[in-house]
Amino acid sequence: MEPQKIHSGWLNKRGDSVKSWKSRYFVLTDRELTYYENAKCKHKKGSIDLENIENVINRSPPFTSPIFDIVTPFRVYMVQAQNKQEQEEWMRILGEMGNFSSSALTSATNIVQQGIVKEGILNKQGEVRKNWKSRQFTLYLYPLPRLIYCKPGVNTMAKGSIDLRDISNVMPENGNDSSTFLVTVSSGRTFVLQADSVLDMNDWISVITAAVEEASVLGGKPKSITDTNHQRVAKKQADNLIKHGWMKKKGDVVKNWKKRYFVLSMVSDTCAQLKYFVSPDTTLAKGVIDISSIMELTCEPGSCTIELVTQNRTFYCKAESDFVAQDWYTKLYSSQLKIQKATQ
Repeated sequence: MEPQKIHSGWLNKRGDSVKSWKSRYFVLTDRELTYYENAKCKHKKGSIDLENIENVINRSPPFTSPIFDIVTPFRVYMVQAQNKQEQEEWMRILGEMGNFSSSALTSATNIVQQGIVKEGILNKQGEVRKNWKSRQFTLYLYPLPRLIYCKPGVNTMAKGSIDLRDISNVMPENGNDSSTFLVTVSSGRTFVLQADSVLDMNDWISVITAAVEEASVLGGKPKSITDTNHQRVAKKQADNLIKHGWMKKKGDVVKNWKKRYFVLSMVSDTCAQLKYFVSPDTTLAKGVIDISSIMELTCEPGSCTIELVTQNRTFYCKAESDFVAQDWYTKLYSSQLKIQKATQ
């Protein structure tokens, strides 16, 4: 008996080994989910047996792009729809066809499903009494952008929370060997936190900074880093701004790394540009990358490095953490999709 076709359409799929995104034509039957190079379905690239699908997890939020995971015992397939409506349609149909209960779509305990970006133990200095206490910190983007802290343990009550939209600055405390960092909010209070190591501290700083920027997209303009440290660039790009922040860029001739301030923005419906500056206060860009000229875009997990291949040159950009690099990658790729859709 021939398999019955249920649903089909284009999705972008992230590679398993090489973490680049490629457009694939997916066909869902009553037996399996198969993906091809094109809509003619002549060159099969892979398939997923429906009996192996354990879950379908929405990844937006915390990510703004319509991304979802198809979970199997052997691999997690990360795919991206063209828009939110198509994402919801695919998730609904896969939920009905998959070998798991429909409640799994909403009750999944996966960390991303809960909107958690990062969690871990930090020491926190008291505001009045300057003693240190160990606290479990959890950084959420969904349902509300919050940094919540409580006593370490299971099902303990929150001792306090910080609205990400109120954060005005995140920075390390003075001292090269210190793992202490400061989180300042708009009310003027500064939270003094201490990580296990300098490496862990840098990761917390990078992730909180990226989450503050993401919070401005998910729910209202924050009183945040975007309005304080980098005000000129944000005003200059106005409503066309997609993302901006510091990364290191590898030289084309002299292969050293230099810190540059990057700004990704939509110039028009059919044009997006990634500009880089010496600092957010300068108006003259050191270089401009036309997003439509990018032939290949990759970001290896753990490397914190984004590779942008154009016809004339390959650009290497290194972020402060893997989370920040993946966020840049997602927004660059989403910009490519917008341009492709506008020019079709």
